[in-house]
Amino acid sequence: MTKLKYKIEKFIHIGNLYTSIAQLGFADLLEQYRNPLKFGGGLGGNREEILYDLASQYENHKNSKFKKYNSIIFNNGADGSYPMWIGVDKKNKIKKIILELNVSTYEETPFNDPNDRKEIHDQFFDKKIKFTNVGNLKRVKLFNFKLHSGYLFFSCGGMYDFGPYYDELMTKWLDKKFFVDNNSHPIGLMNFVYSDKEIYSHSKVSNYIEPLSILLEEKHYPTKYLFEGYFKDDYNWGILENYKEDYPKISIDNKKKLSPAVLKKRLNKAYKILEDQTKILFKEKFKDVFKIRKKELENFIQNILNNLENKNEKKILQILGNKWDQQNDIKEIFYRGYKKINLDTLYFKKTKNIFDNIIIPFKDKKYPVYLHFYSVSEDDKITSQSFGRDDDVTDYVKIVIEDLEGCELKHNYDKGYYFKKSKN
Repeated sequence: MTKLKYKIEKFIHIGNLYTSIAQLGFADLLEQYRNPLKFGGGLGGNREEILYDLASQYENHKNSKFKKYNSIIFNNGADGSYPMWIGVDKKNKIKKIILELNVSTYEETPFNDPNDRKEIHDQFFDKKIKFTNVGNLKRVKLFNFKLHSGYLFFSCGGMYDFGPYYDELMTKWLDKKFFVDNNSHPIGLMNFVYSDKEIYSHSKVSNYIEPLSILLEEKHYPTKYLFEGYFKDDYNWGILENYKEDYPKISIDNKKKLSPAVLKKRLNKAYKILEDQTKILFKEKFKDVFKIRKKELENFIQNILNNLENKNEKKILQILGNKWDQQNDIKEIFYRGYKKINLDTLYFKKTKNIFDNIIIPFKDKKYPVYLHFYSVSEDDKITSQSFGRDDDVTDYVKIVIEDLEGCELKHNYDKGYYFKKSKN
């Protein structure tokens, strides 16, 4: 059984995950790093230090708490690039992912020769494999990772950060238990603001928050329906015309005066759209959340209508929350206004062999997660850890996710490697 379970046709080095904050990790795309297992040995960390850190946390959390973790942030103490391999079967279906956590490299080596495979994979399952300079092997089970969203997300550590502006808006919802213990967290936000000033924090406004989620289609947004015909394409940071396809955002064309009659006519259908959205995002808390959300939308539109009927008031409708936040790269990856990219086929951008995050679609299920430890003597690799010190002190530590299902690794000459969601 063991031989069949771990039989992989080939391993492919797809590139190096780069970090500038000395952290690496992975998570469910929707959950991201909300409840991570944080551990590591710091610069030059060895197996004993890392296992001691894990054992201490395991003991402190009484085992049951430890199993509830569903993401990992590994602190390695060193910025740099860390190799990632994909293990596929004969049909190029992805079965395993291996990411180096502890020893960065600046080499241009492709890492795809047979000896690399023996080192990172085969030696852990075949006791006959012996190296003259590789030893101290250890394979440690961490937990079973539950993929809720169907998208596995690797990045340089704790990426979930909307920034101060978004945190302010999210706090309002968190206090009302909108997203507490819920697997449908938004990836981005749009904050519709009706105000006499452009700066949100210095104006008295009416606002309505729209969550952007990969679980939703364009038809699931009430604001899209309500303000259809009042939108215009805009550009972020003065991006040139030929990059419009990559970086458009939506905004309100205030030259087109909002029509009270149109808004009134559309309001009932907008409530139905909001109801459908809420059923998707909040299955268990649907009634409570919908009651709150409907009231928010109702108040927002009513304030606009009241203002439009009072000609002395001059306010403008803005979408402040759709300005791309540099701390929220995920929104930029996935959304072009309301429209999300094709999630069944995911390309990833990289410079040479380096990327700073990667998203891979898989079947929603549990996958076992392991750590693989080993040390290499007489190591002459140029690493961020090796400058000014003996590299023998630093052990190789790899995160290994196994028994993966639902995704194929593809390649073309124009865009390189990409991930294709399997039909079965």
